[in-house]
Formats: sequence, structure tokens, C-alpha cells
Amino acid sequence: MKLTPSTQAIVLGFCFLGCGANDAESPEARAGALGSATLVVSQVYGGGGNANAPYPRDFIELFNPTRTAVNLSGWSVQYAGPVTSTWQVTPLAGAVGAHRYFLIWEAQGINSGGTMPPADAVGAVNMGSTSGKVALVRTQVPLSCGGSTSCLPNSDIVDFVGYGSLSVSFEGSGPAPTISNTTSDRRVNSGFTDTDNNASDFTAGAVFPLNSSVCGTGGSGCSNSGGTGGTIGTGGQGGHS
Repeated sequence: MKLTPSTQAIVLGFCFLGCGANDAESPEARAGALGSATLVVSQVYGGGGNANAPYPRDFIELFNPTRTAVNLSGWSVQYAGPVTSTWQVTPLAGAVGAHRYFLIWEAQGINSGGTMPPADAVGAVNMGSTSGKVALVRTQVPLSCGGSTSCLPNSDIVDFVGYGSLSVSFEGSGPAPTISNTTSDRRVNSGFTDTDNNASDFTAGAVFPLNSSVCGTGGSGCSNSGGTGGTIGTGGQGGHS
């Protein structure tokens, strides 16, 4: 399903800055109870540019569930196939503001699809459309795990997502759901939930990339550091609910 910009706005249900600031349970409270103390991988998509794909590129989306901007200098996102230990590296730079997303474009397919939000970083990795492994890493040195050796624990890995039934390495009890040309895996609760269990922390659904112009659910404590300011996702379908 192609999502036009107008459709995206309806799906997200954007509101103005400061909305939800008086909620009984703030996003940062949920993050403290369920989430990460730093960045998480919030969405993975590997069907970009394939038949019936809504967008022309694969992508990895990050989210900062904390109240403090996170510096990405020297970090990377890395991808490996579901059963291999050969990792491809996309270097990162800049910062991710508090409660902001960060969109990393990867390889472009042969079909055009819809217009994607502007990238915060650009790579050229051809990701698996159904299964694979993604790691957010504090260095830019390629990992060498995930085939016959486990990737976790590893102090350099900030977050790790094995997605699809073929993935042999993942966090928790199992991989995130298998996806397709028309679906992505998205972290639940707008990215705030991180129980270190890929099987329960992600759901497969409509592809909806978010970049640093978007603030997570509620908007309380959002920072423009590393982002451009602007809209707030309020937890609709586009907000990874």
C-alpha cells in the first residue's frame, strides 16, 4: 500500500508541541519502566524497491526514548543476513534528540514507490526483505558474530534486532516477526518499550519511516538536538503502536 504524505499525516495523528505533557504517565516514565537507557532500533524494513513495495529504499529507524540527546559520533548501524556472520557497516554521525527518531536510508531497489522522509544518514546496504539481523553499535568495526557464535552479550552493541523466522541470532526468546515487501517490523509503544525480547517488542505492520523531525508519543521533553523540530507522533498506527 502506497502511503502518500497526506495519508501519513492522518495515520500519525500529529499534534502541536507540548501535547500530552500533562498525561498521568509520561513517555519517559514508560521508558524507565520498560525501555532502554539509550537508543533503540525502532523499525526495520528490507523490501524497499521490490514488487509492491510502498517505498524505494530499505531503511533502519532509531529512536531515543530518553530525555537527553545521544551523540552518534563513532557509532554505526550494521546488517547481516539471517544466518551469516558477515556484517555491513553504515557509519553514523550527529545526534538524536530526546524522544526523536533517526532515519537511515539503505539500498534502493528498482521500483520507485512513494516519497520517503529525508534521511538523517544514508547507507547502501541491501537488507533481507523477510529475515535478517540489525545491530546498533558503539564502534564502526564490523561485528563477526551471528552465524555459529552468539552476538550477545557484547558491550559494544547498544541494541540488536534479529527479524524473521530464519534469523539465528536475536534478543530474548525469538526473533521479531517475519516481514515482507509491504510490511516492516516496528517497536511497540512508539519505540519506548524495550524488554530485550525481539519477539514481543516488535510487531509487523504497514511501513512508516520516521525521521528526526518527528517527536515520539506525547512530546513531553522533546529536544531539537540532532533534529529539525516540528511534528509530534501521538501513538497512532504510524507511531509504532
